[in-house]
Amino acid sequence: MGLSPKPQHVDPTQTWEDLDRFLQQNFSQGSKSKEPTIVYIDPDKYVMNTKEIIQSATENGYKTTIIPNGMIKFE
Repeated sequence: MGLSPKPQHVDPTQTWEDLDRFLQQNFSQGSKSKEPTIVYIDPDKYVMNTKEIIQSATENGYKTTIIPNGMIKFE
């Protein structure tokens, strides 16, 4: 029998709710320390595109940067 070919693309499964929960959890914990909170996400894991994520983040008070590997940095 043997193996099936390795999947080349995995459909994104994370939603706005997942992103919001992740950011709220990280930024609420980070506010207890003296160091600024910085969070990175891989936009390919989300059903929204990078532009949508950055626009919503900016509208809601986050500073975002796309770093060279394509990840989005939230501050």
